[in-house]
Amino acid sequence: MRTMTMGNKIKVSLASFLAFFIISSILSPLGVVTGALVDEFGISLTYATALFSYVTTGLLVGSFLILFLNPILGVKKVVLIAGFILILALMSLGFISSAFWLPIVFFVMGLACGCLLSNAAITLTSTYSERRRPSALLATDSFYSAAGFIVTPIAGIVVAQGMHWSIIYSMAAAASLLMVLIVLFSHYPSEVNVGDDAPVVSDKTKWPLGTYFIGIAIAIYLTCFVFIYSWGPAYAEQSFEATEAQSGFIVSRFFLGLLLGQILTFVLSFRVKVSWVIFVTATAATLISTGIWASDTIASMGLSMLLLGFSMGGLLKPLLAFGTLFLAKPTSRLVGFYMLCMAVGSAISPALSAFVVEMTSIKIVLTLVTVGFGLTTALIYISLFLMNKNSRQPS
Repeated sequence: MRTMTMGNKIKVSLASFLAFFIISSILSPLGVVTGALVDEFGISLTYATALFSYVTTGLLVGSFLILFLNPILGVKKVVLIAGFILILALMSLGFISSAFWLPIVFFVMGLACGCLLSNAAITLTSTYSERRRPSALLATDSFYSAAGFIVTPIAGIVVAQGMHWSIIYSMAAAASLLMVLIVLFSHYPSEVNVGDDAPVVSDKTKWPLGTYFIGIAIAIYLTCFVFIYSWGPAYAEQSFEATEAQSGFIVSRFFLGLLLGQILTFVLSFRVKVSWVIFVTATAATLISTGIWASDTIASMGLSMLLLGFSMGGLLKPLLAFGTLFLAKPTSRLVGFYMLCMAVGSAISPALSAFVVEMTSIKIVLTLVTVGFGLTTALIYISLFLMNKNSRQPS
């Protein structure tokens, strides 16, 4: 068995980070792309938004499939196959002439990304020690936010200039190709001896109750997250008569805040317990999220989006890292479970939000974001209590 060299660790880490860059490049422009789909195919806005539930449903199915595919094929082969499929699906977007094909292609894209994201998290968890794991997982969020910050304003410009909507996904295709090339020349933890830096994995460990509360919190977080970038642009256009370029800019403010918050959390992760980070950021997100639906100007909404992104920047991956602390030696199945919870939250969001808008209004959807973050904070508090009472202290 090969030894994990620093060069190989960098390659598998970069490939894992790119997986999150790719899914963000696909989902982040959702609020902008839906308008283009309405114009291109003559469908309603709610239906166009609900179409992305096929992407998120694919994520869910892919996250579930890797539990069976990984033991048979190995992580590297699964990642390569999913990468090739994703590239083909993204390239096919430019040739779609009927709305009939959108659900099919979107589902395939989500399926491939589900395999990539789950294996990325498993790879990073297997490669890095408990002390370094939160920082490694947090870096995936930084790549996700960077993609959102870059792609959403570009998407707004593409649509405003009347270019074909599929051009928006060119960056996702390029990142997918780069990821596949890196993986081809890498060796994954299952193929190498990672040494003392990584945990010993055993999938027979019994999970404490707190792991399930963290899983539910992750699912709620992702639901709220998708609500924000899916309907934030439409709310700005409806309430403040914002242009497509302006609405895209508002979403980019949100991702800029995420990126800045993640950079700060990355620095703090070396000095502050991850348990404190997630509790403070979840509480802040609950309070700040009220500013989105309570704003009376487009400027104040943009500021609220920036601050909300900043507060959320230190929440998702630190939350996942905190969840792994319930076990002395985290298992790949536990990480897969958390990724499955992420996929569940993402999967239900487009259809659920479209249904709420159909029955009520966009403002109600954004109000539910505040409710969701409140529930997330409560679940984190309960998990902290359970860990302090029944498990080892987080570090």
